Amino acid sequence: MPRPDRQERAQRILDAAARLFAHYGYDKTTVDEIAREAGVSKGAIYLHWPGKEALAEALLYREVRCVIEDFLQRLETDPEGGTIGSIYRHGLQATFANPLVRAVLSSDNRVLGDYLHRLGPDFYRMRFEAARALIERMQAAGLIRRDLSPEVVTYLLTMLGLGLSTAGGLLPAEVRPPPGEVAEALADVVQRALAPEGGGDREAGKRLVRAYVAEVTQRYEELRGLRRDVDDGQPSDSG
Repeated sequence: MPRPDRQERAQRILDAAARLFAHYGYDKTTVDEIAREAGVSKGAIYLHWPGKEALAEALLYREVRCVIEDFLQRLETDPEGGTIGSIYRHGLQATFANPLVRAVLSSDNRVLGDYLHRLGPDFYRMRFEAARALIERMQAAGLIRRDLSPEVVTYLLTMLGLGLSTAGGLLPAEVRPPPGEVAEALADVVQRALAPEGGGDREAGKRLVRAYVAEVTQRYEELRGLRRDVDDGQPSDSG
């Protein structure tokens, strides 16, 4: 188990990096600035991570976990949770409540700049494939119409999410509706367009999502080797 003081310092550094990346962007933020914001020495950061990129990976991993927890909590407390519309709505709301995760999923260069280029197309391909796998399971469980190909459904849902994030940055504030209203309207459109008659078994949908999230999270941890970065603040050989 990590020492409490070491773990607290690692989280403080990640908190500082999150604030600076969101405000100034990844490219314009230096390790020195993160150290000053966190109230630690520059050397203390290198005790946890070998450089800014590894720190950013640990930060994003932590933020993704927060989004997943937020999403599952929203889903569990929603009486309509488990339908495709509710799953989409809560996924949007949890994602867009987190500026760093939103920046990754919408390819926002302003926030994450060069770091996004380093992720490369394989990251987004893996994300698409993971979403398609969930769509296929939901179709098999009777939660999404089976007369549509999973590739088309995944592409449509991805396109809607990207369009929402892009429009938010392009349109002036005075013409943008409240995000919550937009998410509700999109969820209604998705439910009407993709759900089978009757909407499907809500509890089965919740169970499916819980199992899928646990499976994907475990796979991601194994692939990226970042659990130790976040929990212990130690550099990972695979990071």
